[in-house]
Amino acid sequence: LSVAGCASSGKSDTYAVWAIINFLANPKNTRVFVTSTSLKDSRMRIWGRIREYWRVIPNAPGRLVDSAGMIKYVDPITGDATEDSGITLLAAEQKKEKTAIGKMIGFKRERVIFIADEMPELSPAIIEAAIANLDSNPYFQLIGIGNPNSRFDAFGTFSKPDLGWASISENSAEWDTEHGKCIRFDAELSPNVLAGKVLYSYLPTEKKLAAKRKKMGANSLLFWRMYRGFWCPTGSDAGLYSEADVVIYGADENKVTWRSNVQRVAF
Repeated sequence: LSVAGCASSGKSDTYAVWAIINFLANPKNTRVFVTSTSLKDSRMRIWGRIREYWRVIPNAPGRLVDSAGMIKYVDPITGDATEDSGITLLAAEQKKEKTAIGKMIGFKRERVIFIADEMPELSPAIIEAAIANLDSNPYFQLIGIGNPNSRFDAFGTFSKPDLGWASISENSAEWDTEHGKCIRFDAELSPNVLAGKVLYSYLPTEKKLAAKRKKMGANSLLFWRMYRGFWCPTGSDAGLYSEADVVIYGADENKVTWRSNVQRVAF
């Protein structure tokens, strides 16, 4: 599942709860991997929410080791704690990808769930490794969460429509992907905006959106990423050609055929 959404739409909270519920459903046989860019950043993101919710659960079947980013399953009979079952935080920024991948290789459990928070910032190799190494377990879920940036980063690749990028638009709320489904949350369709009043204090309002449009520009990369929850039509800010041109002319789909042999040069 790919979850593309605007800022403050409750994505991290929702999947923090999802991680805990799935572990509680079968604690002895469940391992949940949760990623963030770094251990420090995670405490302000999904791991911080998991930690807060976990601490209010009475008689929880696990031991929180916050310094290690881990909730270990505790056997109710022996009192022994194990890392094989529980919830584990992975620092998955690009410079830590080898360590993160090493923790997944060959891992076996009856139920494995991988929640990739801040997925646009993660190394694509980590997502590929998660699919390759964890998908062989009897039950496996991979959930990617992010504010869309580039169609060609880890999150964009994971969220790519089955029928190609040209098959969807900024009006699309969900679509099928190679790995399942992508659902999207657009701040302009926030319940607060549609109702014309504040129904949920943490969701964007029309007043806030109007201020952000004026400050950022309605067609800016940042506004699309943080409020529209969709890939900006002009693409990311790190390319010679716009992603829109790449998609329109099918360069993301077709294999390149050169007119002559390729000669490598330095420039």
